[in-house]
Amino acid sequence: MNKVARNGAFALFFIFYVLFFLISPCQAQKKSSITQQDANEIFNHRLFSGMKWRCIGPYRSGRTLAVTGVIGQPAVYYSGQTGGGVWKTTDMGNTWLPVSDSNFKSSSVGAVAVSKSNPNVIYAGMGEVEMRNNISFGDGVYKSTDAGKTWKHLGLEKSYAIGTIAIDPQNPDVVYVAAMGKIFGANPERGLYRSRDGGANWQLVLSHDDSTGCADVKIDPSNSMIVYASMWRAHRTPYSLSSGGEGCGLYKSLDGGTTWKLISQNPGMPRGMMGKIICSISAVNPQRVYAIVENEHGGIFRSDDGGENWMLVSTQNDLTQRPWYFSQIFADTKNENTVYILNVEFWKSIDGGVHWSRVANRHGDNHDMWINPDNANNWIMGDDGGPQVTFDAGKNFSDIDLPTAQFYHVNLDNDFPYNVYGAQQDNSSIRIASRTNDFVIGAREWYSVAGGEAGYIVPDPTNPDITYGGEYDGQITSYNKKNNQYRSISPDPELHQGSGAEAYKYRFNWTFPLAFSPHDKKMLYAGSNYVMRTTDAGQTWKVISPDLTRHDPKTLLPSGGPVTKDNTGAEVYADVFAVAESPVKQGVIWAGSDDGLVHVTQDDGKSWANVTPKSLPEWALISYVEPSHFDAATCYLSATRYKSDDTKPYVFKTNDYGKTWVLITGGLPASTYNRCVREDPNKRGILYCGLETGIYISFDDGAHWQSLQLNLPNTPVHDIQVQTRDNDLVIATHGRSFWILDDITPLYQLNSDMLKSSFWLYKPRDIYRTPGGYIEDPNIQQGQNAPNGAILRYYLASKPDKEIRLKLRTASGDSIITYSNLKDNKGEPSKISKDYYESRAKRPGFLSVDSGMNVFVWDLNYPAAKGDSSAAFEGSFEGPKAVPGDYKAQFFLGDSLLQSQDFKVVNDPRNPFSKADLKEQFDLAIKVHNKLNEIGKATKQIRSVTFQIDNFVNSITDSSEARKFRASSKPIIDSMTAVGEVLYNDKIKAGEDNLRFPMRLEEKLAGVNAAIIGADTKPTSGMI
Repeated sequence: MNKVARNGAFALFFIFYVLFFLISPCQAQKKSSITQQDANEIFNHRLFSGMKWRCIGPYRSGRTLAVTGVIGQPAVYYSGQTGGGVWKTTDMGNTWLPVSDSNFKSSSVGAVAVSKSNPNVIYAGMGEVEMRNNISFGDGVYKSTDAGKTWKHLGLEKSYAIGTIAIDPQNPDVVYVAAMGKIFGANPERGLYRSRDGGANWQLVLSHDDSTGCADVKIDPSNSMIVYASMWRAHRTPYSLSSGGEGCGLYKSLDGGTTWKLISQNPGMPRGMMGKIICSISAVNPQRVYAIVENEHGGIFRSDDGGENWMLVSTQNDLTQRPWYFSQIFADTKNENTVYILNVEFWKSIDGGVHWSRVANRHGDNHDMWINPDNANNWIMGDDGGPQVTFDAGKNFSDIDLPTAQFYHVNLDNDFPYNVYGAQQDNSSIRIASRTNDFVIGAREWYSVAGGEAGYIVPDPTNPDITYGGEYDGQITSYNKKNNQYRSISPDPELHQGSGAEAYKYRFNWTFPLAFSPHDKKMLYAGSNYVMRTTDAGQTWKVISPDLTRHDPKTLLPSGGPVTKDNTGAEVYADVFAVAESPVKQGVIWAGSDDGLVHVTQDDGKSWANVTPKSLPEWALISYVEPSHFDAATCYLSATRYKSDDTKPYVFKTNDYGKTWVLITGGLPASTYNRCVREDPNKRGILYCGLETGIYISFDDGAHWQSLQLNLPNTPVHDIQVQTRDNDLVIATHGRSFWILDDITPLYQLNSDMLKSSFWLYKPRDIYRTPGGYIEDPNIQQGQNAPNGAILRYYLASKPDKEIRLKLRTASGDSIITYSNLKDNKGEPSKISKDYYESRAKRPGFLSVDSGMNVFVWDLNYPAAKGDSSAAFEGSFEGPKAVPGDYKAQFFLGDSLLQSQDFKVVNDPRNPFSKADLKEQFDLAIKVHNKLNEIGKATKQIRSVTFQIDNFVNSITDSSEARKFRASSKPIIDSMTAVGEVLYNDKIKAGEDNLRFPMRLEEKLAGVNAAIIGADTKPTSGMI
């Protein structure tokens, strides 16, 4: 078949194929049902379903409580994060990806185990047994049978916190789960569970009472019928921690968990009250058992006869400090005398636990470890800085961080681009850019600022180089980036660790509030048990309130016991947890305490009224007070009582300075507590609520709530802010770092007419013309940058039966570029491939046609020149960028114009070059652009005519006639070739062929074009 015939057949095939796929969506639509609106939704979620959260990072790991490797697969590991889900690496820790996001209903992972006999089988236990004051709940056990691709929930919802999972080495269906139970209450579902059918059914095989749970379970490596388990009585209140008491002990079973014997009272073990006990069995000699014992006379114990007799081998305090939080011990897989202990530091003994040396790992506060049974030099450990893999017994560790930072709060500055501030638990405070001129947000875009791991971080309203930050024990610091100087400005610099709250002059919470006045840029508020403020950058502080707490003496005692005291400042109670001044009226200040009181002053602190909602149960933590941006008498408050074993949400609203309150929780999950509430400062009536499992929105001032989760993973949302200049929604998660929902103006535009329409084009926000771009690739282990360009959103009630187009025009009506769901912006059809057609929405230049909201980002570029060169080294055919000014987006269905929206392109505020300079750049670039198009058209014509002549000559069957015609056509071809050789060099076939073949006009102009548009500047005289 000749080429003409092939082209004809191709054209027929193309027409048939396009018609087929144009009809198919309509047919599919008839078969599928439209998603119905949730009863509580004010606006159907499909109207904003295309909006996407992006994680800006930082890629700095948070606390890891569970790690495991896979036997026989030394490159594969799993990590369980607090508030961050389960992550997996298949390249020895160089790349980590989440594998639980779309499956789990809770986010804190306490245990992960992989079957030895079937590495595709994984069990994950949820909830944190290392019971910090900021823990998150668990909802039982999940199982994967395909190496983490999919998961199934196996029940044990009321286990709350799972510390260990042990799988029978020969049978993946036999599994034990150590369920600690509720941390803030009693429940009978505590204890050790066993399943013999892969988790379909569970049997409670070891329990004591509703206050004693199972903290640990281990299977003898040589005999799966021998099982060890430890029972632990421990709990928290809002103001105390308790570890130890009746029921604590180490047990052993010889029949697979059916019957048990208490072995922690055997000879050699200490007498008296027990606390937490964790053991480890040597794989080399299973009679060798190591145990860490919390007791007045506790320490490291060893048994050489399977727990019948014990000996105390070490009382070194470094190994046993804060036993409720650590106490992890691991026997080496190749040497019975080698054993590891994880505590604040990481320790190793090679003489059976008698002497210990420190192993230097990347972070500290160490929680879990897995040692490869086949190679004892290969292990993974998890600490407060994430998972780390080593292949040389700890001399070197993998150093890739996960975006699993736990932030308590978020604040923003007014810089351009704006920066995001927060304090990361177990690390430092941070300032990170919201976007960059690059394609990612990397480590160079963030640095530590004032404060520490626990508090609020607030930028100075007049100078973003200066920050103020809080830390536990009432520490307040300021930091100046220009001179890199930290300064302590605490009202009371005395340190109090080791003492109860009764010893404090000012009682500051672990994460006490700091907030600038919206009316006085020099006035900074802080909350202790009083409201305090400074107007001289912390040089002096003034108390402007009485004690605004219940200050009940029983809540002010030292914490810890009955075995080990623990006073870090985390349990300091009866303090002001939230404080904020009204943005509407100066001197109206709201305060909420962590023991359940709400106060307001309307005279700048001279007098305070107790306005606690009458329907709020006692001892609630007032996590946020949110004065309205529109009415001085209106305030919203967020409260939690989960530390009193009440997980209901509590969000209130007052319109009369707190005289009356209304509970506004309709639509929020009934048993999931809230962390924060914020009012949108731009749109009255819109509220945001952060929950322990995500984020919700209300469009009617709290009367109804609906999910705003979109693509956000299940994670606690602790704080929310709106950047009013850019209209971005920014959240602090407690396990997945910072996330931004770019351009929330579509949420402001929602109305009842939209859902009745078959289409809708949303009005875009003003677009800054800035450098940079973004990449949607989870394998790039850095923060995702902002979309660069005009974010164009359109709603489709259903997939259309005609072509849709977005046409961009100047304010005067000149056409710039057109995008389609069927053609690229050159007007050429998409490739004829079903896979390509189905995925065209994922490719730049093609519009998606999903039911609901669709999103397209115009990069502000005019169409690329239609150059003919196959390569142009250091050159560019890219079109010029739109000049700052007014533009119009038009939405077409077929040939019908359905809707238009105007928008502005704004110059980058950092750019010293004016709009006039950029217009001059555009004018020169468009001249080059047009000339490149002219050259491209000419070269295409030359090739076309040459091709036609060759085809005609080749079609002549008489060879003599063919020779005659070829001879007669040679001058024509030679003359065209001569012209073509001036326009382009057809020998340039590869990217750097220009280095050996001279560039011609097209390549040279492409080079000039690259120079002109390479930066947002005025063109130089050399370019002109």
